[in-house]
Amino acid sequence: MTDRRLAHMFFFVWCLTGATAFGQQGFAELRGRVVDQQGEALPGVAVLITNQDTGVFREVVSGGDGSYFAGQLLPGTFAITA
Repeated sequence: MTDRRLAHMFFFVWCLTGATAFGQQGFAELRGRVVDQQGEALPGVAVLITNQDTGVFREVVSGGDGSYFAGQLLPGTFAITA
């Protein structure tokens, strides 16, 4: 194997491992459903998600089926209120 070919192969493997490392961003996501006491969906409810360690919060609104989703959250312990 020539030095040039070996260098190309090394570069290719390096690119693959670099892409994998950048893919590990360390984010969390939360999803759930807001329902009443009878289990019926509650659309349009403001859901407040607060990181208890940092105090950072995000507000999302439940959809037509009562579901909510919050992505790109820093990992931690959360308090969820509706």
